[in-house]
Amino acid sequence: MGVFVNGIAIKGESEFYILEAGEVEETAKEISLKQRCPVLSVYIYDGDYWGYTLYLSGEIKNEFATMPDYFEDSEEVVFRYTANVPLLSQSFTVSEKQIERYLCHWTDAMLEGEDFAYEDDEFPYGDAWQMVDFLKTLGFQYPEGELPNSMCVQLPTLRKILENSLPANECEETAEDYPLIDMLPSAFSSDYLCNLLEDNRIKEFQFMDKTPPEIIDFVIRYCGEVQQPEKNSVCQHMNVLAAFCAYWMNKGSGWSFLDRATYEPICLKYEKPTDVYLLRARAAVTEFNKRHRAIRDLKRLIELDSDNIELYQAEIRKWERLEKKWYLDRQ
Repeated sequence: MGVFVNGIAIKGESEFYILEAGEVEETAKEISLKQRCPVLSVYIYDGDYWGYTLYLSGEIKNEFATMPDYFEDSEEVVFRYTANVPLLSQSFTVSEKQIERYLCHWTDAMLEGEDFAYEDDEFPYGDAWQMVDFLKTLGFQYPEGELPNSMCVQLPTLRKILENSLPANECEETAEDYPLIDMLPSAFSSDYLCNLLEDNRIKEFQFMDKTPPEIIDFVIRYCGEVQQPEKNSVCQHMNVLAAFCAYWMNKGSGWSFLDRATYEPICLKYEKPTDVYLLRARAAVTEFNKRHRAIRDLKRLIELDSDNIELYQAEIRKWERLEKKWYLDRQ
């Protein structure tokens, strides 16, 4: 059972607005820029944890998640999703003492216990609906009729997704946003995934009957127990499945899993990847801060697949334009 909630809280108002996942960040950014006021994009992910993104004047100033290591356990990710309590306190005119107990990373003890951040709270640590108590403290009313039970949705299994060609989570992107996926077969195509699932080493785990969050959780735990998972072909294939699941739930996601689907150490000689389908998917969902990796994959695709060289070159030019704009904006 998965619970997904996305909405925004605007300084100076009292209502928390529920929005579609694909529009919430852009809306928060636009309002904070036009109205010159703090805006919080607040979310619940799959009923497991909650978090926020703070926008000031159209820019992201702070991000927080109660489980920052949900997808990737690294110091960099944990640091990125750590609350700036003084900034949030100042932005929404509440004392730090009123909110600081909400803004901590959940430990195993918190997940297993029934402790509350504050005495009058309705939801304890470990319950993603603690978000409602947090919003209330900031002065925002969660919409009536939208509380926990009515927000639960049953996610389909991987079998239903593939057999019925269920589209990725609805958002405003078009084919122009992900041409390497939408215009060419890739590691996110049904045929590729079905062939992967027919591998006897993968088949035994019965991924077809698991939901996307269950698959992601299983892959993370399984690979965490394998020595040198980056060199293990089973782990590499599993990470492709996890990447597809992440992309299906949130279009544009999945890069960190695809990064683990090949072994390419920086300081050692290695065999260059030859899986055109995987490279297309990875280059398509790369974020701007990893643009050098996307360009490297695109250049490798040019070597392997000359039939689509114009598309790969167009993608490289896109990254070059974005990088040029980034440098100009910083001046």
